[in-house]
Amino acid sequence: MNYFLDARILVAIVLTFILAYEDARTSFMDQILLYALIGFGIVFDLLSYNSQIIYNAALGSFIIFAIGYFYYMRGEVGGGDVLLLSGLNLLFPINPPVISNGLVSLLGLQNNFIAQTIIFKFGSIIPFSITVLITATLLGLIFTSINYARKLNWKALKPDYMYGGLSLFAALVIISASQLFFGFKPLQFAIYLVIFIPAVFLALFSNQIKSEVIVKNVPIASILDEDILIIDNMDKKIVKKYKLERVVTPQIFEQMKIISEKDNIKEFPIAKDLPRFGPYLFLGLIISLLFGNIVITLLLA
Repeated sequence: MNYFLDARILVAIVLTFILAYEDARTSFMDQILLYALIGFGIVFDLLSYNSQIIYNAALGSFIIFAIGYFYYMRGEVGGGDVLLLSGLNLLFPINPPVISNGLVSLLGLQNNFIAQTIIFKFGSIIPFSITVLITATLLGLIFTSINYARKLNWKALKPDYMYGGLSLFAALVIISASQLFFGFKPLQFAIYLVIFIPAVFLALFSNQIKSEVIVKNVPIASILDEDILIIDNMDKKIVKKYKLERVVTPQIFEQMKIISEKDNIKEFPIAKDLPRFGPYLFLGLIISLLFGNIVITLLLA
């Protein structure tokens, strides 16, 4: 069984690293490697001869794929990210043991029975793929906000006070409720700040980031498969007439070529500067393998 676990970990790290590198470099993930990741997971699960493992793997991956596909068609996540996360769930239908207890020792939790119990319980209940996703999302939130702040250059800022205010209010409510019911130490307060400051920033300047950084008017020749078409920026009659959708599939691309010729629209609003989530999934995988659910652990410190 340990050999199978070691093989699962090795396959996950190697293939996820390659996919993350390709995503960072080109914004695409090799479909062959994605299917290989999924295939390895299926083979390992079947070779376990354990009906519970096979059931967990099949059900969890189906749910991840179904939800992911819904958001993929809305243009909110990449198809490669969905397949990668589904593959990781197949590789780890049961949470692997934490490789290192260094973080627990560093935070002084090794002698805290309640903390250890909570870490163990959540480690058993929350699927490993979701732990990876949560960690990756938090990393992405932090670094994406820094990246977009740099690209805005803090010049002529145009804050959206309604979204920013609602985000700030939600953050204050969560922090206040946590303090009231659970209490927290300076480290936990710092963790909340690290999470909520980027979230409030992105909400406050979401419209400006979208219009000045993310969306570019692109000629038809420069549009790629699975680019995100911002149909909200287009004539609604055109969108309805040609049944345009947000994800540029081959069918949608053919419709866009017809629009370019018949309606003399030479450029289309495309989301060209979106975060590459693959690298964050790789980092989330490594952190989760080493320390388990790092968010739960840190909040218990």
